[in-house]
Amino acid sequence: MKSKKAVMLWISWILLLAFVVTLSVFMYDWMTNYTTRTTTQITEHVYDTGECESVSVHTVSLCQNLTSKKLQLQVQNTNVLKIDQLIFRMYDYYDNPLAIQKNITIRPQQTENVNVFLQSPVQNFELIPAVIKGKKLHVCENKAVVIDSIAEC
Repeated sequence: MKSKKAVMLWISWILLLAFVVTLSVFMYDWMTNYTTRTTTQITEHVYDTGECESVSVHTVSLCQNLTSKKLQLQVQNTNVLKIDQLIFRMYDYYDNPLAIQKNITIRPQQTENVNVFLQSPVQNFELIPAVIKGKKLHVCENKAVVIDSIAEC
């Protein structure tokens, strides 16, 4: 009688251990696949590289519409390299930050109308151009346009 209980106890431990090992294998497989998919989607950000020497932007006009909560601006690419992305850093009257990235293509010597939706009126504004080369996003902070006061439309 005692030997049957002892055998059943060992079988239950072996089944429990097999279940834990199987669950661990599934979790390991899921985590490795998840991290592989996630890291392939991430592009590398590089700041102020040699690519930035051929990038510059100019704001032709800039105003904020308080009723529609929109920032309306005309941006001109004034250099020889195509701009692939614009990064907007804005600060309201209480210095609360708001950062927005817009995928927009502006070819050399071309002007684009850009609308940015706001949560509150903006006091300070930075416009940073970015260029994609290969899988790297070159963020040109040294070519940023900084505006301290924005008129209303």
